[in-house]
Amino acid sequence: MLRKLFMMISLAALSGCATSRDGATDSGITYEEPSFEMSFRPEWMPKRLPKVDISENSKGASIRVNWSRSEHRIADMRRYLRLKKRILTSAQWRNRDPKLFHPIVTTGPSRDELLVYMGGESIWLQGSDVPEAWKRELIQLADDVKSEEIGERSSQSNR
Repeated sequence: MLRKLFMMISLAALSGCATSRDGATDSGITYEEPSFEMSFRPEWMPKRLPKVDISENSKGASIRVNWSRSEHRIADMRRYLRLKKRILTSAQWRNRDPKLFHPIVTTGPSRDELLVYMGGESIWLQGSDVPEAWKRELIQLADDVKSEEIGERSSQSNR
C-alpha cells in the first residue's frame, strides 16, 4: 500500500497534476499499478552497465534504461517472459522473506541490486546473490532499447 501511494505521488509530481483516490488524474490520465516490476542497479565501478527498470501491466511490458524519460515497449517479449518465468520459479523467489524491508537508499560498497515486485510480494537481491544469467538477460533487453534508439536517430537524420 505504501509503495502504491509513493508511486502515485511520484507520478502526480512528474506529470504536474493531482491524483484522485481511484488513480484518475485531473488531466484525464489514469495510473494502473504494475502487476510485475523489476529494477536492476549495477555496481558502479568498474563496470559501465545500464540501469534497467521494467514494468508490466495489462497493456504490456515496458522498459526504461538509465532512468530515461523514454519508456519503450519490450521488443523481445520471448526473452523477457523467459526471464520473468525464471525469476518467479527460482529458489530466491520461493524462499523470499515477506517481512523484508527494501530501503530506498542503500549504504555500503557499490554492488549490483535487483528488486522484483509482483502481487504485493518482492525480493531484493544484492551483490553475488544476483544471478549472472539474470543480469545478462536484463543487459541484453537494455541493449535492444539502445539499438532501437540509435536506429530511430539515424532514420530521423536521414530525412
